Amino acid sequence: DDEQIMQRLNSQVLESFGFQFAVAGSGQEALAMLEDPKQPQFSVVLTDYRMPGMNGGELAQKIKEEKPEVIIGLVSSEPFTVTDKDRLREQGISYFVEKPYAINTIKETLGTMQKEINDRGDQAR
Repeated sequence: DDEQIMQRLNSQVLESFGFQFAVAGSGQEALAMLEDPKQPQFSVVLTDYRMPGMNGGELAQKIKEEKPEVIIGLVSSEPFTVTDKDRLREQGISYFVEKPYAINTIKETLGTMQKEINDRGDQAR
């Protein structure tokens, strides 16, 4: 999220639920973190749609080009139409959260995303 207040709030929420995470203020910053070998490997990205320089759909597309295994969720203050979701799925987005959201919505969405990763691991065995 590019808004600092939302970054702080989301960080507090994610910490309280025990998630390990990193915060980026732009799509470019997120890409740099994903490409940095000193950073942990990210399996999930939850991004805002509207950000300076690059929107969440463009970010998802770039992530999927380099790291197709990453699961991506999108947060937006604008409602998603079926057409929007179809277009965004083509860019690599699997999950959608509309603002304003209840705190538990983020927890449930991230939990579902993590379950998908865990299920992939089980299938690989």
